Amino acid sequence: MDYVAMDNDVAAELIKEKRVTVVVFQKSAVDIAAEVASKNGASHPCTLLFKTVHWTVPEHLLSLAFRGLNRFTELMVHKQGEGFFLWLLALLLSPLSQDGSLFLKKSQSFSFCENGLMVEGEFRRPLLSDIVIFATGYKVDEKLKSIFKSTFYQKCIARSSAPFYGLPRISKMEEEVMEWEKCKRSDAKEIYRRSCVKYCEMEVEIISTQHIKPSSLTPQHLKIFKLSLLDQFIPSPYAPIILFYPTDESTSHLEIPRRLELLKKSLSNTLTSFYPLAGKIRNDLSIECSDQGAYYVEAGVNCRLNEFLNQPDLLFLPRFLPREFILDEPTAGTYVTNIQVNMFECGGIAIGICISHKILDGAALSTFLKAWTATARGCKEAIYPNFIATSLFPTDDLWLRDSSLVMWGSLFRKGKSITRRMIFGTSSIAALKAQATIPGRQCPTRVEAVSAFLWKCTMDASKGKNGFQRPSLLTHLVNLRRRMVQPTENSTGNLLWIASAKSKVENKSDLPDLVGRVREAISRVDGDFLKKLGDDKGKSLMCETLREIGDLVSKEGLDHFGFSSWCKFGFYEADFGWGKPAWVSSFGMENSVYMNLIILVDTRFGDGIEAWVTLDEQDMAILERDEELLRLAMFDPSPLMISKSALN
Repeated sequence: MDYVAMDNDVAAELIKEKRVTVVVFQKSAVDIAAEVASKNGASHPCTLLFKTVHWTVPEHLLSLAFRGLNRFTELMVHKQGEGFFLWLLALLLSPLSQDGSLFLKKSQSFSFCENGLMVEGEFRRPLLSDIVIFATGYKVDEKLKSIFKSTFYQKCIARSSAPFYGLPRISKMEEEVMEWEKCKRSDAKEIYRRSCVKYCEMEVEIISTQHIKPSSLTPQHLKIFKLSLLDQFIPSPYAPIILFYPTDESTSHLEIPRRLELLKKSLSNTLTSFYPLAGKIRNDLSIECSDQGAYYVEAGVNCRLNEFLNQPDLLFLPRFLPREFILDEPTAGTYVTNIQVNMFECGGIAIGICISHKILDGAALSTFLKAWTATARGCKEAIYPNFIATSLFPTDDLWLRDSSLVMWGSLFRKGKSITRRMIFGTSSIAALKAQATIPGRQCPTRVEAVSAFLWKCTMDASKGKNGFQRPSLLTHLVNLRRRMVQPTENSTGNLLWIASAKSKVENKSDLPDLVGRVREAISRVDGDFLKKLGDDKGKSLMCETLREIGDLVSKEGLDHFGFSSWCKFGFYEADFGWGKPAWVSSFGMENSVYMNLIILVDTRFGDGIEAWVTLDEQDMAILERDEELLRLAMFDPSPLMISKSALN
């Protein structure tokens, strides 16, 4: 609003007992600052922020001006009839200067933050301001625009010179919201990322690092654990998961150390039966199980858990994971299991787990968590792992790994990506199922319905970016455990295969058609397929499947969208004895090689689905304006706000 256009009473009420900063453009700024300073006095001094001093007296005269305005100079004047000793006594007993109501601060540049302004060279100490007045003089909009590099910000700030702010139409706000987000990330850089959580920089400080070894030594004949053939199929970076546990207000501070000790002791006992997880990577075919232990970190977080969960920054999540989390392949000598326990000021705990994908898939990770939490709770019935995958799919060479690397390399590409969370409640999933069901055809599962719907939305986003429809390929990782004849309860390893479905330009791309394609692709990975994998022709079948999928992208130019489901793995049942997690998360990926990746996770309540979607920035900007998606899904809601009623 226009400060100069206000009358005295309105202006006085606006600045009353406020911390005011006047940004200098012209000499009129001095008049405004003087007016503010005279009204608020020394209790709320005004700050005059200027870039250069060309608009005021020369700098060498500033010292003379200072002397002319303080009490010391007044006493330097010898009054008529005043004796020397009386003058000297008054001089010594008087303060050097009076409290000022106007501060001068010089800065070549500044930026906005939550509590005011960040001036050049003082990024740790903000210039606290309740009100910022731009003293522009003539050509208001032109001078305001010069503050910002971004044309979007220039348009927004130019509107502010009107007597009152005017909100644009809702449709216009929807169009500009993503552009606003990009500008904040670009202009504020690190400051923006930190202020998403808390202005005062959120820190995760490492308190201790240690190695949690199995409570019992591993027998000599188990010192080398051979990986299975299917362990070579999946790219093997660390598979991350973070579990957030709140604490009650009644929880004693003495209880927190007990919980931390319980986590370590129960982990040690669990690693005795899950002994490969206490080892190190030996090579691409085996794990060295010499009881080196799990790499274990305890860290402190300088905020309360609710403050983070209120609006979690997905790009901050990797800091809750052990070490400098990267998506590279674990090399020989690296730990299989890495765990970081993060303690918040309120007593809440976030447990970040990274276990090499060389040895565990999502279902196997769930088995490990069930065993660890059961041990922590003191359950009488222990959970033991089943290492059947090694005997079902033995291998002594890396032929499948070489073929899979070629395929995965063609499917994923690196670029400017962004990750968003999309929550589908039970009512939304029911609507999708009803929309996708054709008379005489079986109703789709929630995973099939959501996968097909997101596939449709991402294809529409790609069309919006390119201006034409491109052929598309969906891949979905399939859990083989339910399709195997042998008992696979609590089985570890990577018992996964890839299902693929394609949609050509000439094909229909409505939801019923896409659901049918997804279901058909997954159903092809059945018991008969597993029998073929186990016979003499299994090797050629695997190679042929991987080559066909890779060629669809590299040679035919199909857009690829990869899906992985964590649903029904029971991660929200992971109770160490002080309650179930309030949130189970993956992590945000920026400029990641895993572009066009969608992970489906259970929600805390009901049968909803939380989709972690990583897309190209342009595709995501279009996707976020998809009206049907906006109607059916909640974008990035606070985990604290997701309740049973919200998901129904």
